[in-house]
Amino acid sequence: MNAKVGWLQCTPSQISGLNRRLLDRFLSQPSFHVLLGGEPFPLNDLRSFKNHKSVLYNIYGTTEVSSWASLFKVSSSDRYCINNDIHCECSPPLLGSSPLGFPMLGTSFSLIPSNMENVWELGLSRQYGGFYILRPKETTITIQEFSYALSQLPSQSIWPTSDLVHYGQCGRCLWFLGRKDRTIKRFGYQICLERLEHVIKTCKSPNLKISNCRCQVFEGSTDQNSIISFIEIEPHSYKFSRKPSIFLSYSYKKHTKWYILKKLKFVFAPNHQPWLPTHFVFFNRSLPISLHGKLMYRPYEFFKSSMSIKSKVIAMWNESLGLSRTTVTDWDATFMEAGGSSLMALHLVETIIQEFPVLINKKENLVSLIFAHSLSRVCEFISLSSSISMKSKTRFPKSIPNKKVYQSKFENEFQMTVKHNYQHPFDMYTHGSVLKLPGLLPRIKFKFLWQHNLHKCVDASPLILSGVHGFSNGCAFIGSHSGSISALYVSNGHTVWPNATVSLPDRIEASSTLGFAGSSAVLVVGSLDGSIYGLDIECGTSLCSYNTGGAVKSPGSYVYDYGFLACGSHGKLVHAIDLRSLNMKPIWTNSFDGTPIVSPVIVSYMSQTSTPYLIIASLGGTIGCLDPRNPSHLVWMRNGKMPVFSKPLLYMDSSYKVNVIIAGVGGTIRSFSLVNGNIDWSYECSQELSGHAIFSDPVLDAQSHNVILSTNKGFLFALNVVNGNLAWMLDWTSDLNSKNLCSLNTPSLLQSDGHSLLIGTRADGLVYGCSLPSSLSVWRKTPTVLSTYHLPNQCFSSPVLYSENSNDVYIVTGCRDNYVYGLSL
Repeated sequence: MNAKVGWLQCTPSQISGLNRRLLDRFLSQPSFHVLLGGEPFPLNDLRSFKNHKSVLYNIYGTTEVSSWASLFKVSSSDRYCINNDIHCECSPPLLGSSPLGFPMLGTSFSLIPSNMENVWELGLSRQYGGFYILRPKETTITIQEFSYALSQLPSQSIWPTSDLVHYGQCGRCLWFLGRKDRTIKRFGYQICLERLEHVIKTCKSPNLKISNCRCQVFEGSTDQNSIISFIEIEPHSYKFSRKPSIFLSYSYKKHTKWYILKKLKFVFAPNHQPWLPTHFVFFNRSLPISLHGKLMYRPYEFFKSSMSIKSKVIAMWNESLGLSRTTVTDWDATFMEAGGSSLMALHLVETIIQEFPVLINKKENLVSLIFAHSLSRVCEFISLSSSISMKSKTRFPKSIPNKKVYQSKFENEFQMTVKHNYQHPFDMYTHGSVLKLPGLLPRIKFKFLWQHNLHKCVDASPLILSGVHGFSNGCAFIGSHSGSISALYVSNGHTVWPNATVSLPDRIEASSTLGFAGSSAVLVVGSLDGSIYGLDIECGTSLCSYNTGGAVKSPGSYVYDYGFLACGSHGKLVHAIDLRSLNMKPIWTNSFDGTPIVSPVIVSYMSQTSTPYLIIASLGGTIGCLDPRNPSHLVWMRNGKMPVFSKPLLYMDSSYKVNVIIAGVGGTIRSFSLVNGNIDWSYECSQELSGHAIFSDPVLDAQSHNVILSTNKGFLFALNVVNGNLAWMLDWTSDLNSKNLCSLNTPSLLQSDGHSLLIGTRADGLVYGCSLPSSLSVWRKTPTVLSTYHLPNQCFSSPVLYSENSNDVYIVTGCRDNYVYGLSL
């Protein structure tokens, strides 16, 4: 306020976390403007402020739109604004609705029918969408060139947002009801969790003011799924301790639960049963907020450790009293008041210390607590002590200085000649790889086998391993936008780890990779929070983490010769990370060209060099080769014009010369010598491929000496790896009415002697199998389709193939319906 800031943009969760007095001061200023977005708009909460004079806006947008799409102006009284293009005085058509307002300039709303009465899915379209790569002939762009570029942009297309909406009373404004992925069927009725959360937040009494609520589903085998409601109670609404605690009195929680259920039964009458939560968890501290400033959709994972500690303490408490482990306990009673004796209390202390060794030096504190304080206070003390211990074990390393090369003191301890000592053979399958079968290829027909829920869009591609730590059969590892990652048996989709999913703090868009800490195999996965996490491959337990300084969007590569993980990120550094300690340590970092690195860093294991080199490509268009023994000096570096998203491809020609193929996003494909970076050949997408972009990884077809590439406009084409000549071209768009979901993901090859099949996925959800052209053709052809399967939603995950024997071929891929799918051929 002292800086005289006039505009504030944030999420409702962020502004509700401000001190009440500070918020009153902010909103009492007529010249202050607040833009709220990213979450349902808290209309009733903000209108309740007595001195509210500032101007509030709800702004709405989606991931696909990448900028705001609609605007709604909220006023405290009619004198501040009247009905116009950004405001109306409609009341919420349904309790729990939030205003979306009206589309901005250049944006159109469309309503897509849903399976709920008078409710639609919102579709968005732009007047100008997509992109066109403009290559001016001179240093300045002419009006004619710019006009031509605009004419080449895709026509308007409707993007479904998965947001459910309905009209206001005026028939013009739209109101947000909930997300499709947060709409469930329960007891035969469709319910929106956002609407349920809003109604719970409106429950008020003299001793109750609910600040936030988040409802989470625990799926069962029927449609009667359990709902757990996490409720944040405003500290000043109830006279408990000002010190944050997750243990409120039993009587208060019992009364609050009764009051909320009474309100829900009244609001949702006569069919109230589907809307009633199964469990309630109350807090007088803030619910967890993500790095994006939003309430976490799955708070159970955040509180799970504290809740499991609480359950253990209750069980030990009851057992020491001679009660059933599940007996309802009086949280406000001391151990002596509950019927215990001095001898029983000392036995309880020893039992607790045996279960929680971190308390061994706090025995005296524990004894005094058990004799003089309530069970809730004992639980709070144990939870706090345990959480401090866990934080000290998993603390992230400090930020890495942004220098050209940073070399850790740890490098002296890290002998660059030490190899990992994992002695068992194993197989690793990734997207874009080749699965070779003995004998003839089977006649292919896709068959659905299983699906597994990962709670949000699954854009990452799976990693399949076999032969690692007793996984004799294939096991797939894959994560999603919810931050959940699962380990699944490929043949049946059964979960491998004790927990069906393991949750990381932020989105997962990158594939996992395999690394080693001595003789232990470690699953390594990156997240958009900028961290790389090491998980125990057998049980999914988090072992270690490392912050790269920016979002991680590609898998790392393990350098077996030297035993470290190499990776890049939006943090604009190449990292060499040791996995052998709880706090992953950087051996060195290299700033490369100072731009983000989303292309996987790959390792050359070719015999042409005495040591494995690292191949790096960046969004700055730079390609380079680095010797890990001397990270301060690049072996070679070549500057390009186009960003590189795809993975570099290594191949060896007939003279045993190793080359690197790099595909730039603008359609320039070049082959470099691994040793010195000299360009062997270059190919520019033109004619029918003009304007196509390449985001997918190139695939090597060694049988025909071709590299296969896929484009964002539905074309597959192959270049000869020796000279870069176009070998063939396939058009996968002929069956599409719209060209907006034709982007092809990285395919995989299924091969036997002399025969090859291509298995791939398309953005509209098509899974396809086709044969490769048998003759050279520079003109586009329609593919010879052998089999197809349609996923229920869009797909940006690449398929991975796996076979346990020549008769069984499995395909694993993700989908934007929140599931990962297992198919067979």
